[in-house]
Amino acid sequence: MTPNDARGLSSLDLQNGRSMRSLAQAWSCDASNATFIVDRLERMGLAERRTIPEDRRVKLVALTRKGLKLRSELLEQFYDAPGEFRGLSTSQLETLHRILCQIINEPELQS
Repeated sequence: MTPNDARGLSSLDLQNGRSMRSLAQAWSCDASNATFIVDRLERMGLAERRTIPEDRRVKLVALTRKGLKLRSELLEQFYDAPGEFRGLSTSQLETLHRILCQIINEPELQS
């Protein structure tokens, strides 16, 4: 799974499909790159192209159940603290938080 694959999963849902054009715009890429990403997701069984009854020329991309499950697993991992942080005390985490806030709020400290 590449970062683009993961981004693709996060942009889709099970019920409402999205057009390739809207995906390309959301991902700030051209249509051929969006097609490449969707093709990969489709080959892995994570997404599918669907037609709409009103216009069979338009294809919408939606998650499969397998894609929804994997997206949920990825989101759980995304919010799980890195192992290196788990061994820090509350005091150390608070110090780290203050330092990171200073870096973010004071651009002159960034190089």
